[in-house]
Amino acid sequence: MINREPCLGLVLARGGSKRIPRKNMMPIAGHPLIYWTIEAAKRSSAIDTIVVSSDDSEILTFAETEEVESIIRPEELSEDHSSVLLIF
Repeated sequence: MINREPCLGLVLARGGSKRIPRKNMMPIAGHPLIYWTIEAAKRSSAIDTIVVSSDDSEILTFAETEEVESIIRPEELSEDHSSVLLIF
């Protein structure tokens, strides 16, 4: 929580990468790269809910094994120049 308000940790993880294909699932120190991001979010005292958003089923399945929520991202929001805009 931040100022008594719930805080969402949103992890954006595309399956495709131009420079390093499948980088989010590449092993780093024995775990996929995305593991380290999820673990950092879990350790944060500010984050109440963690959601992984991806266009890749393997990433989403991995997120579920890490017991965080997952949301499939539409193809049109998974392109090179796609951005995220959150309005509250």
